[in-house]
Amino acid sequence: MSFERVCALSDLTVGTAAQALVGGKLVAMVRDDNGHVHAVEDECSHGKVSLSEGDVVGCFLECWLHGSRFDL
Repeated sequence: MSFERVCALSDLTVGTAAQALVGGKLVAMVRDDNGHVHAVEDECSHGKVSLSEGDVVGCFLECWLHGSRFDL
């Protein structure tokens, strides 16, 4: 397994999603209230919509278009 640096931890605002290109794929990254970082594919399963543009609600990332929530 290899690691790819995409940003500094301090670059991630708590409770806000950010987009990064990792290994050729777009991911949505979220730093939660406990300081943990989560990353999920940056595409809603209901359509080609970027999840990193959505809202973080508790431990979920919510699609801005469909309202679907994805557990971080």
